[in-house]
Amino acid sequence: MRAALAIVIALTVAACGGSTYSYSCSGSGCEVTTSGKAKVDLLDVTLAVRSTSGETVTLRAGSQEATLKAGETKTLGPLRVNVKSVSDDDVKLHVERA
Repeated sequence: MRAALAIVIALTVAACGGSTYSYSCSGSGCEVTTSGKAKVDLLDVTLAVRSTSGETVTLRAGSQEATLKAGETKTLGPLRVNVKSVSDDDVKLHVERA
């Protein structure tokens, strides 16, 4: 039995209005958690969390941008993004190749 290799990366930007993000990837895609605006480079694409408002998050990947609620899934450029939760500035996503 072959164990899946998970890559875990965490980055904290220490600046006024900074953000924090972490992600881990395995064979089925990546689990991403952000707090505040963030740009995450994964699966050869930059995924940007542009803003949050209440229970929605605005995301950008490639040249495509969308505003989504928790539970919604959308293809943005080469990525398929599922919003698992949005709470204030905190966002949890599942991201895989489209």
